[in-house]
Amino acid sequence: MENNETMNQENVTGTPVTPENEGVSVPADASPVTPVSAPEASTESTEILGTSSTSGTQGLSGSFEIPKVPVEPVTPETPVTPETPVTPATPAEPAAAGPDGNGGAAPVKKKKPFLIAIPVVLIIAAVTGVLVYNNTPRQRFIKQINMGVRSLEELDYETARVSFEKAIEIDDTDLEAYLGLMKAYSGLDDTDGMAETYETAIVLIEDNMDSYTDENKDTALDILRYVQEIYKDDKEKELKSVELSLELFPDDDDFRDLLIDDYFIVGGDYIDEKKFDKGIDYLEKALELDPDNEQIKARRDRAVKDYISYAFDTGDYDLVLKLVEKYKGIVDGIDDDFIQKEIDEINRIKAEEAKNREYMKIVYDTMATEDYEAMLAMYNSDECQAFLQRMTRKVYYYFPDENGSNSGTGAACYHYNGVYYFYYGNYENGSREGYGTTFIGDSKELYRYFKGTWSGDKPNGDGEEISKAVFTNSGDEYTETESGELTDGHWTGHIDARITSGGHTYDVSFDAVNGKPTKNRTADFNAKYPGTWKGDSYSYIYAFDGIGDYWSWYCVWSYMRYGDALGTIGF
Repeated sequence: MENNETMNQENVTGTPVTPENEGVSVPADASPVTPVSAPEASTESTEILGTSSTSGTQGLSGSFEIPKVPVEPVTPETPVTPETPVTPATPAEPAAAGPDGNGGAAPVKKKKPFLIAIPVVLIIAAVTGVLVYNNTPRQRFIKQINMGVRSLEELDYETARVSFEKAIEIDDTDLEAYLGLMKAYSGLDDTDGMAETYETAIVLIEDNMDSYTDENKDTALDILRYVQEIYKDDKEKELKSVELSLELFPDDDDFRDLLIDDYFIVGGDYIDEKKFDKGIDYLEKALELDPDNEQIKARRDRAVKDYISYAFDTGDYDLVLKLVEKYKGIVDGIDDDFIQKEIDEINRIKAEEAKNREYMKIVYDTMATEDYEAMLAMYNSDECQAFLQRMTRKVYYYFPDENGSNSGTGAACYHYNGVYYFYYGNYENGSREGYGTTFIGDSKELYRYFKGTWSGDKPNGDGEEISKAVFTNSGDEYTETESGELTDGHWTGHIDARITSGGHTYDVSFDAVNGKPTKNRTADFNAKYPGTWKGDSYSYIYAFDGIGDYWSWYCVWSYMRYGDALGTIGF
């Protein structure tokens, strides 16, 4: 009975005795319950900069909490091992039968062994719930964010970059991850990475701005404020981004002031490049944001006047009238008197333009036939001098079909270092390309012309230049030729150069690299032809051996009249 009493207090499996299992026999060899250690309830919290994300987690300026499911720890009882065999109890005398048919005794309770497994099932379910909860996409996202923030605090920017990129892979709509990634790239001084992240984030912000909470918008602002660091070397890209930022946050004074500065700077850059339309347009936008800014207004007014002068110089008189009409009464100095003066000037220029086209048509036709002696006569004519005086720009183009493209076969007069020369040949958008010839008159008796290949508006490739003269007093004819390769208008390589005069031909060939002779030409020629010397910085003078009883003196132009390199006409 003593042993039975022990068993009635606690069964061998360690299960506490309850009214339901009291008196229930359990085999002595029953297995004990295996103890299960429950995870401790904990909360992870990490401070990070920023604001909350779209899903309501604490943002980069609060703390993320990772809740755990609390589970009561279970400590299994030590199983009891009986010291002596259990003696079965002596059966009691049968009682009289009761109304329930069991002799009047209390009903016998059935065994409930499943009660032993209930705690185990509950523990397993709880642990499984914790594991499942901690492995949800949101919890994995938070884990990566916290890891990234800790790395930022430790200045480990590469690890931070990896963590934030993993967070974006889990949830590419949460701004917290983009802000963290921007900070990581900033620490790595990776402007390209910042720009790529910024451009992705700004599209996300633009698409979801209407649904953002105030905290989301704070995070968006933090991202957008990186614009100056990202586009520090590209003001126009910065400008476009700030325009969008101000559109999203119209009450933000910082973006407004930055956009005014960008409009002013970028507008000025375009004006300096003679792109007046864009430049003035940006200055006008700056004035819309700050209409009382006198500095911007003065810059705009000066740009408009410069644009009008530029239109005059390029012969775009319709544009002149359009500009003065648009800015009449807006830009200081542009009024009715100013407009009338401009109209009078335009009419005068148009009358001269008709004369210029008439003269250039003659040039076009004459050079097309390669009649250079006729060109010399034209060059020395009063009509040519009047044309050159009327020429107010560096280049005057003539094309039989005036369509504004400056392409095809045409002629032009070029002003270069105080002299004028003519060109005839092929053009592409105003640039000399392909085959072309140039002509210049050096005096009433001497002229030069060049024939060759052009590229990039300069002689490049094979070319030949010829100087010819017939001296009136002596009747002597003089011809000088140079032929070879040119690079950007300068002779390079071996140049075949010859002078023919008085029935004699003299070889004065030379070698040069980009217009620089490889040795002293005067000394070389002196050794070849005694009596040669350099007369001045503009020409070489050659004294040749006497022919018969007299000496002949001839002038060889050095090609160096327009610079410090040996080149063809205009170069």
